[in-house]
Amino acid sequence: MAVSPNIFQPIATDAPPSQFSRRGDHPVRKLGVQAQNSPVSTNKFYANFFLGSQSAPTWTHPYSVAWSKGGGVTKSISPKPGVTKYIIILEDGKTWLLYAFGQPLELTVVNNGLIQGNFFIGVIQIAKDPGGAESLYDLSCGTWATGALAKFAQITYILNTLLHDPALAQTSLTTLQRAFSKFTTNTQQFPLVYDTSWGGLVSSASYAGDPGADFGNTYYNDHHFHYGYFIYAASLIGHLDPVWAVANKPWVDALARDIANASPDDPWFPHYRNFDWYHGHSFAHGLYETFDGRDQESSSEDAMSAKQSIRYPV
Repeated sequence: MAVSPNIFQPIATDAPPSQFSRRGDHPVRKLGVQAQNSPVSTNKFYANFFLGSQSAPTWTHPYSVAWSKGGGVTKSISPKPGVTKYIIILEDGKTWLLYAFGQPLELTVVNNGLIQGNFFIGVIQIAKDPGGAESLYDLSCGTWATGALAKFAQITYILNTLLHDPALAQTSLTTLQRAFSKFTTNTQQFPLVYDTSWGGLVSSASYAGDPGADFGNTYYNDHHFHYGYFIYAASLIGHLDPVWAVANKPWVDALARDIANASPDDPWFPHYRNFDWYHGHSFAHGLYETFDGRDQESSSEDAMSAKQSIRYPV
């Protein structure tokens, strides 16, 4: 595809593809927001002006540092927001790491052969630490399909380009495309919908009432993180299979427009939803009233999503 030197032109201006249904009943109403010619950006530092009670302060430099100590009988640790971590040391000296996200998980050591927990609904990830890998597991914990697809795509690319094994790469690519099709056809557990209220692609999860479901995606939390992984995986799949790239371009374009629309001429998505030119980075926090300011949460994933916005059209 042709690449323009003008990075501020719209990725596209047509309606999002048909696999995304439209909804106008977003859980967060616009309070005091006058009609605009284009969608309002949802993740900027000034969002408290139009969220919740509209009494929370707006910080021009919303930075804070907090230390979350361990808590509970067995001293759980929180390596990431929403993730509980337990370090389990067995009698043979081996260390296992347990990560849980969903409902709160409380574990109690009953005896050397039994750890007992509360009723729990969510996801548990367990990994054996071979030595010195705890920090790596901490970074990877809580990864959902987006991160897994990106890693799978990276491995496929390495098989083809660096290891020069096209046969194995093709087998991997076929499996990857099959897994990816669940999302391009929008048939995953929580399909994306186009929200006509704020202008964006959001998970349908929180329309059932839980604002934290699906990492708060319905409320525009972390879009650049999650969609950045999809765009990264799609760019590698498209590099290996140009026919696939053409067929799925509208779907990938829609995700890229949601997080990285660089032009006010796109009537469907806000101009720079996440990135803030004043602060020089993005904001992850979506449509939640916050009394201690907005947050970025993961600068590495922000940089990753920005890189994929460049990689994808190339």
